[in-house]
Amino acid sequence: MSTKEKTVGVVLCGGEGKRLRPLTYYFQKAMIPVGAQQKPLLEYIVRLLSYHGLKKLVLLVGYKGQQIVNYFDNGERYGVEISYVWDNP
Repeated sequence: MSTKEKTVGVVLCGGEGKRLRPLTYYFQKAMIPVGAQQKPLLEYIVRLLSYHGLKKLVLLVGYKGQQIVNYFDNGERYGVEISYVWDNP
């Protein structure tokens, strides 16, 4: 088993994103659409981590975190296993 197979990626996705308002009234800040294809910012991050060989990711979610869970589910379509840790303020 290689080091990358043992490594777990952790992505911080919490916070209200007050500096990104008015966008964050509707979107969780990691889910704001970017680029020509208007994909969520977090999708680019998940795909990059998968591309570099990480198989397990933990997303730390809070404000509007359900948007992230609904979009990424278990991560199967990205070739990773995603689990979630919720911040309850």
